[in-house]
Amino acid sequence: MINTVLCIDDDFTTQFLTKILLNDAGIGGNFVTANNGREALDYLHNLLSKNINDKNVPQLILLDLNMPIMDGWEFLDHYSKNYANKLPLVKVYINSSSIDPKDYEKAKTYSCVKDFISKPLNENFVHVLKATLE
Repeated sequence: MINTVLCIDDDFTTQFLTKILLNDAGIGGNFVTANNGREALDYLHNLLSKNINDKNVPQLILLDLNMPIMDGWEFLDHYSKNYANKLPLVKVYINSSSIDPKDYEKAKTYSCVKDFISKPLNENFVHVLKATLE
């Protein structure tokens, strides 16, 4: 079950629509947003410094690639190195508007990334996500 979703995206409309889509599907009661990778890493660091069993530790991370301050690739580099082994049950999905095949291939090099989903998220993704949770 997914109690907490971390949406890392600098676009507030995407954050809002993602929250509505997941809430309507009954996924993730707690929806946390970060506007860039740095904010997300700070959030994870603060949570893990308190208690790794905290209910606010996300089970699902939706990650945009193109963001200011720290982009999705930089986040994945830090996350893979410092958090992926501490949070092995977290599912990371890249959610990007990129259509560059190089981005798809690069995403496959990160073992923590479950899939690359094109924006916008839709009900098909929700069905696939629910199926992986069952």
